Amino acid sequence: MAATDRLRRGLAVGAATAAAAAGCGTATEGVPDAKIITALQMKRVQGHYAIKGNPFCSVSKLLHDAQEVKDASSTGRVIASRDGTVGVEIIRPFAPSCKRQAIPVLNRLASGRPHPRHAPRGHAKGKGSGRGGKGSGGGG
Repeated sequence: MAATDRLRRGLAVGAATAAAAAGCGTATEGVPDAKIITALQMKRVQGHYAIKGNPFCSVSKLLHDAQEVKDASSTGRVIASRDGTVGVEIIRPFAPSCKRQAIPVLNRLASGRPHPRHAPRGHAKGKGSGRGGKGSGGGG
């Protein structure tokens, strides 16, 4: 009987562990709310998040992973990253300029690249010390 009890206990512990892992897996995967809210510079407006506080850029739902994007896409109100791994479900009317602002930000979130404001500082694109680069004649 002791062996049977140990087997039952082992199965129960295994099942509980599997259930806990399955429940926790969905919470830790994908892009967290805070990252989406910060990246899109969202503020609360009339009970919803809105990009840069613009009420014509309001969002009803943050979509953290590919499954959430896929599930919400049937509404026809989803703006998502190129690869469909992060997005938002919009509230209409939604300004086209907001969509143009959101897509590159969502693409950056999906790729894991930092927002330009948070990226390490360097020389601005196309500007430098005047040495190297095109036409410098420095080859040798």
